[in-house]
Amino acid sequence: MICHNVQAGVEMSHSFGDALFSLPLIRAISQMTNRPVKVATKPKHMDAYFNIPFISDIITINQLHAGENDLRAKGCNLIYQATPEVYYAKYCEEVEDHSLIDIATYIGERYDIPPFDKRPIFVPTSEELLAAETYYRGTTQPMIAIESVAFSGQSWCDQNAVDAIVNAHRQTHKILWVSNQNAPNMACVDNLLRYTRRQILCMLKYVETFFSTGSGFFCGCLALPKQEQPKRIVSLWIDHYYKYEKRLAELQWHDHIVWVHNQEELLKAIK
Repeated sequence: MICHNVQAGVEMSHSFGDALFSLPLIRAISQMTNRPVKVATKPKHMDAYFNIPFISDIITINQLHAGENDLRAKGCNLIYQATPEVYYAKYCEEVEDHSLIDIATYIGERYDIPPFDKRPIFVPTSEELLAAETYYRGTTQPMIAIESVAFSGQSWCDQNAVDAIVNAHRQTHKILWVSNQNAPNMACVDNLLRYTRRQILCMLKYVETFFSTGSGFFCGCLALPKQEQPKRIVSLWIDHYYKYEKRLAELQWHDHIVWVHNQEELLKAIK
């Protein structure tokens, strides 16, 4: 059903990965209102919404629930709260076999939005794709990528795990440091600080293995067409709460995700 004479606004103020997963919901809202949507989000992950044809405006906010007034000031008369953390605890109570992957569907149902394809969305620009391709063509070694030594709360990864990955590849691979801090000063490691997050995400197409400790780049990989994804993802996650592992095995958005739950499993995956 098309809602006429309505300008929809959506607040999503949590993380880059959540932003990518919110885009199918936002697209469904745009289709329902037959016009692009305005989005309110925090500055640190507004880049998830760049180059999206069904978004007309990106409004920056500093805290959760701050978007409604700003969206109304921009002419929105239909406001949606799409931040997963607002709903996730209640969702876990209501749905026994829950996964964060399905949270956008749950939010959509609360707002009576018709069913939609929930796969995350990322739309690179031609310039971003060219930057990634140019980097790849300038590299003579095979590449791996690591995210990160920021030690995400989603991961069991520690310095021993990072050292094992680096030491196993330092003689044979270029190592892309998919983090904005703490890159080791080694000839084989590129800290990538001169590139944007979006450009780096496009670079992952060219790596043999992406070692993931957080959700941002991981979710970005899932949003890419399979031919644009890293060949293999090794996930060093603690998955008790968000429960990606089982659900992704069912959805098959990526053909080769290896979940490692401790150092022993990591060493096997490296070999």
